Amino acid sequence: MEVREDVRGLLHMLAWQKRKNLVDIYEHELDTINSLKRPISKNAPLVVSFVGKFKTGKSSLINAILGMDLLPTRATTATAVITRIFKGKELKAWICENGQRHLVTLEHAQNVILNYQVKDLQHLAEVIFEVPVPWLLEDVELRDTPGMDDSSQEGMLEKAALYALNDTDLCVCVYDAGAMISGAEKERTWKIHKRMGGNVVYAVNCTNRLNSIERVNEVDKLCRSFFGSMDSSLASVSGLGKYYMMCSAPQMIELDGFDDWLKNLFSTKSITDRQKIRDTTASAQIMDKRIEISESAKSEMESLKDLRRKLCDVQEDEKKIKIKMAKEKGEKWSAKIRGIADEAEKMLINIDNLRSEIVPLRSDEGWRDKYSSKTENTVRRHFEKNFAEIRKRWNAYFMAGDESFIGNVTEAANFPGPHHTSVPATSGEKLGWTGFGAGIGALLGGPIGAALGGAIGRAIGGSDTTTDDSVDNTISFVQTNIIPQLKAAFEALVNKAAERARKTIVASAENETGGYEEYIAEVDRLIAGLTKFVIKEHKS
Repeated sequence: MEVREDVRGLLHMLAWQKRKNLVDIYEHELDTINSLKRPISKNAPLVVSFVGKFKTGKSSLINAILGMDLLPTRATTATAVITRIFKGKELKAWICENGQRHLVTLEHAQNVILNYQVKDLQHLAEVIFEVPVPWLLEDVELRDTPGMDDSSQEGMLEKAALYALNDTDLCVCVYDAGAMISGAEKERTWKIHKRMGGNVVYAVNCTNRLNSIERVNEVDKLCRSFFGSMDSSLASVSGLGKYYMMCSAPQMIELDGFDDWLKNLFSTKSITDRQKIRDTTASAQIMDKRIEISESAKSEMESLKDLRRKLCDVQEDEKKIKIKMAKEKGEKWSAKIRGIADEAEKMLINIDNLRSEIVPLRSDEGWRDKYSSKTENTVRRHFEKNFAEIRKRWNAYFMAGDESFIGNVTEAANFPGPHHTSVPATSGEKLGWTGFGAGIGALLGGPIGAALGGAIGRAIGGSDTTTDDSVDNTISFVQTNIIPQLKAAFEALVNKAAERARKTIVASAENETGGYEEYIAEVDRLIAGLTKFVIKEHKS
């Protein structure tokens, strides 16, 4: 039946949800975010990401902290790829793309940073550096990110920067002191602050662009007002939530003590503080993700419930029509089955070859003792073979097991054993043998011999004889006893098959009830699967 136009869109939505498999997606997202809460180690380093608008000096700030010109800078957009920096014995660079890491020259890596084109956020290329910086620990990673609010590459750079925060433990938000602070930056700062559980440091960079002490004081006042409004109680370690007025331009470096605070955090004695930062950030991100998934799941559940109601309405509308059509179809099938009864019955009771199947049963030694059981089995197989031909021809009407009536009939019958018929001698046979005997007797002994020979001839030639007619007797037994019962049983079977076909067709329509049952079941499955993601105590 044609799907109604008003539910086409609903079914399309359901198909989309089935493809996306929301339950599996949510499970994967929670597993991924829960994995962030783990001990800091060389294989799971503390990640410190530098984020902010483009041209706020993020790369130059990292260079100033490291004390080396590692990351490239230029007047236009510079960083176009996530850059990860680790401690190493010597300066090395790699390009990591599609899961493959390739050792490259420093110049090649810097060129990739400047010119990389983001195409797929799930398969971002990365530049990896190892640097011989004494105070940088093996369980720490510094991460430079593309600039936000960058209109180039259709906004992909900002998405890449936000993607880099997925496993970040501590975020350094970098701002341009000469352009403090846009509405978009404020909103983004609040989101990052909440997402990181307060584990944020604010670097107000490029103070060299402030051309007077009055302007410096004005910016400082704005910083105290804005950054001071952040919830400092979320911070897990002293120094978090602070802002630093700094300049990272070459030959003008003044980091306002931020570099000292960072190096102290990276000292071996501060491992406890680093672990606190990770645990706090992970807990905040886990809760944010749970709330995000909860809200998404509730929204999806409401849509699915509405979809279910509409599908049930459509199903109810079509139910009566479907069942009515099924009843009509069932009656037609029932009539068809009864219509083949006569022809099928003739095929069933055909015994043209039965005699040739029974005759060989008398060939074995001692066949008389087994004749009855052997003929019963042979007759049963004969009619089962006939029924197999019926099933082959009308396979839509009869099914495996229907032939059981043949075994029931033959097992209930008492098949005859070996059979003989007495054949009496005719008068001609008797007179002929008498004359023959008398003639022989006369030749041997005169009249007395003739009389005696005649008596002997009559006794020999005129006696009755017997004939083995076991096969004829069995065939007659089948015709008079088995076939009538088979006819009656087969008629009952035909009626049963006809009724079974009618009921099956109607029951199928009742179970399908319009053809939307599978969609409703899928909606129920999705709703049940989404329920476990809803945080009941959370209020949006």
